[in-house]
Amino acid sequence: MDRWLHSSLTGPRRWRLLALGLLAAIAGASASAGERAFRLPDTDLKQPIIWGAECEGPDGGGLAFGGQDQRADDGRPHTRVREGGAWKAIHDEFRAANPLQKFHDRAWALRTRQKNAAARARALYFQGLPPAEGKARCDAEIAEMQTAVAGDLDALAAEMEKLSGLAEYETRQAALARRLLLLAAEKTRPLPAAPDGGPSAETAKALSAAQVDLEQAAEALDAEPPPRALSPIAYDPKTRVYVLFGGDHLDYLTNDTWEFSPASKRWRERHPPSAPPPRAGHQLRATGDGAIILTGGYTYTSSTDYCGGQYRNLGDGDWTYDAAAGTWAGAGRAQAPGARVYRSGPFHPDFFLEG
Repeated sequence: MDRWLHSSLTGPRRWRLLALGLLAAIAGASASAGERAFRLPDTDLKQPIIWGAECEGPDGGGLAFGGQDQRADDGRPHTRVREGGAWKAIHDEFRAANPLQKFHDRAWALRTRQKNAAARARALYFQGLPPAEGKARCDAEIAEMQTAVAGDLDALAAEMEKLSGLAEYETRQAALARRLLLLAAEKTRPLPAAPDGGPSAETAKALSAAQVDLEQAAEALDAEPPPRALSPIAYDPKTRVYVLFGGDHLDYLTNDTWEFSPASKRWRERHPPSAPPPRAGHQLRATGDGAIILTGGYTYTSSTDYCGGQYRNLGDGDWTYDAAAGTWAGAGRAQAPGARVYRSGPFHPDFFLEG
């Protein structure tokens, strides 16, 4: 499922289709030559929540996050804590206390409008219209839409620049989101077009790239991490925080790092200098002395072979997270945090924009 069709893990109907795709991948779990296939864990699709993670904490507490809530309107189980032997959703209360939540909502609305503009650009490009008609349609249906998005984007960035009185963490997240907002604006100014003024492949690519920037800007402003599947949680008794790393968004893999404090009931995104490559299906194990050990996990193969496995084991050794310092160390090849890995080739819409 590509990011342009729907870049948020929402909608039970969509998740059921994705579940069938995952089961099909399990059935054909063979990988390309030289790759070790990764077998996805068996999943009982009759359960209300699938592909999520739960971690038992001290004193009967615990944290649950991620996966698919097959009974929820948005398909997400959100953040839950264990109290009195039962799981309780708490995302509404800490979103209400988040001073950046209203900016998240506005940034996500801009992302949705940007996604619609990119979809319209691709549709016009594939129609192969005569030059005069192509230019007229591009001006009326894309340029006008993008001008409105850009104006609202500028207004949001300017308003965020004037924010004051925030805590250190919120100040840092707001600065990150604003940089991403400005980066999104740069990618569509001026809006690329074909020599005849009509929509081009570059038009659609630029709009889609800006969409991703807007998604990440909105995520930086949210009170909880973006949705994900097959991403375990570990509790570190030394720093008394739960640690969440990476996961499968089903259209991309990520390598972001988040901590949840049960004392304050707040999520905090960490920004280490480097991090393990994006993955899901990995293991997290707390050593008890402030370290979290990450092992294994899968990445995509994008294989088009008949019955070819769509997932392969990364096999890049152990990684250690220092919960106090917020840093990762490992023998594997590290990457910048917040990276994404998409499926490639015909699994990626840009493949069909190559002529």
